[in-house]
Amino acid sequence: GDPLALDGDAACPSLLQVEASGHAKSRQPIPLLAKLAFGYTVPGPATCGKVFDIHVAVRELLYVHVPKAAGTTIKAALGIPMIRGTNHCPASAFRAARPAAFPRVARVASVRHPWSRAVSLWAFCLGTAGCRDAYAVPHNFSAYVAQLEAVAAQGRLNDFAQYAPQAVLLFDEPGETLLVPHLVRTESLQEDWQGLRGKLRGL
Repeated sequence: GDPLALDGDAACPSLLQVEASGHAKSRQPIPLLAKLAFGYTVPGPATCGKVFDIHVAVRELLYVHVPKAAGTTIKAALGIPMIRGTNHCPASAFRAARPAAFPRVARVASVRHPWSRAVSLWAFCLGTAGCRDAYAVPHNFSAYVAQLEAVAAQGRLNDFAQYAPQAVLLFDEPGETLLVPHLVRTESLQEDWQGLRGKLRGL
C-alpha cells in the first residue's frame, strides 16, 4: 500500500491513539509552549535553499529528512551534514527556494509507519533536553497523544518539525502532489535502498 496513506494529513493523531494497554482514554489536552527554541520549527525557503545547495554539492541529489525515519543514518552514509535548524525542510520549501533546479534533481526520502514513528518521536524528545523543553513533552505516552491532538485541534500541527505528518514534508502545500518520487521505507530500508542505487546517481 501507499507508505503515506496512514500519515497523510493533519488528522493523523487519531491514528496514534494506541498505547501498550490498548486505546488511549479521553483526557484533558496538554497545551504546547507558545514559543519554541530554534531548531524545532519547520524551516522555510530561505533556510532550505542553502540546504538544497549543500545536498546537491555533496551528492547530486536532494534528501528530504522526515524526523525519526532513519534520516540521521542515511545522511551519515551519504556524507550530508546535520545542521541544527535545517534538517527537516519540506519538499515544498526546497521547491520554493530553488524552483528552476528542483525538478532536475533526484529527490529521495525515507518514510515510516506513523505509529512506530510517533513512539520514536516521543522517546527521542523525552530523552533530549532541548526537544523535551521546547515541546513540554509529557512523560506518559497517552498524555503525549493528547498533546498531539490538542496541537492538531489548534491547526498548528504542521508548524513543528517533530509533529508534522510525513505528508507535510513530502507533498506540495495543498497536499495533492507528491514532490519526492523516490521513497524508501524504514522497515525495509536496506532492501529499498539497494533498489534505488541502480537508478539514481549519488547513492
